[in-house]
Amino acid sequence: MTRVVLSIDGGGVRGYLPARLLEYLLGEANNIRKQHAHPGLFFDLIAGTSTGGIVAAAMASRQGDGTTLISFAELKNLYKNATPKIFRSSILSQIRSATRPLFDNRLLSENLVKICRAARFSDVVTNIMIPAFDVMNQRTHIFRAGPGWRDGEESQFLLSDVLLSTTAAPVIFSSVVVAPVGTSRRRQHVDGGIVLNNPSLRALTEARRLFPADADDIVLLSLGTGTSQTYEERPSVEEWGALQWLNPMRRLPLLTLLMDAQAAEVDDHVSTLLWDSKRFIRLQPHFSGVVPGMDDASEAAFASMDTALDRLLETDRDRIDFVIRLLAQTAQE
Repeated sequence: MTRVVLSIDGGGVRGYLPARLLEYLLGEANNIRKQHAHPGLFFDLIAGTSTGGIVAAAMASRQGDGTTLISFAELKNLYKNATPKIFRSSILSQIRSATRPLFDNRLLSENLVKICRAARFSDVVTNIMIPAFDVMNQRTHIFRAGPGWRDGEESQFLLSDVLLSTTAAPVIFSSVVVAPVGTSRRRQHVDGGIVLNNPSLRALTEARRLFPADADDIVLLSLGTGTSQTYEERPSVEEWGALQWLNPMRRLPLLTLLMDAQAAEVDDHVSTLLWDSKRFIRLQPHFSGVVPGMDDASEAAFASMDTALDRLLETDRDRIDFVIRLLAQTAQE
């Protein structure tokens, strides 16, 4: 039996890219099926880190009647209308970031509560995993929920708390202290992207545990948040020190570099493990110029993202069509 796994990278505001791409892919798959299915029912496991965790939650979560909790319209509204306010900065705030987070995550929290309502992480139609990093225990914490896992403590977190945990990027936002509903067992988390910005390898491992009989029939769809091949526009870093690498006016290049490097390395590993192009599909939009920063919510950044995604849909048509046909065939009823 074919098992379809969805993995979504972190990337801040660029989470808009996989959100838009999934809206297109699932819309086309529904057109082929001639009926609408909950987004989560197209996948046997969904993994997402940081902003990818927000998109993953939108795919998997449900209301009490089984309908979608977070619509694509709400998801795109979060990126296009809320992030310009969440990531609003000034020269003064950039100077203050030497001793405090660059942005206040209270506005992010308010917007996450707004789209998640009072839903718990366990309110899902399929298996989902979202990583964060446990600061106190110095280890990766994977939030898991869904029919393949028992409803334990992890599933009793508020969905909004899980998403706030996975998006708490160091320097950008403060760390987050959360606890399962009805308990006092508090945990302090930062962004899962510092260890699993591309969660596809961990998702593959979890899928093989969930579906051991179908381990050779796993198809992994991995969605990136954009890259660039315009190397000549990147600055020389030969003489950079701490001030340059951690400069908020340069979009925090060290943090971006570490997360992008981890994502690329995981991509290489997974492509080796799943060498068949029909079992591992990595869809990564390419920018013609410099990649917008993870906190860049300007109109120019969104225009650049729209252009990059439209280019992907045009130039990678064969693989796009293969994914649409696959999803239409394997969707759960």
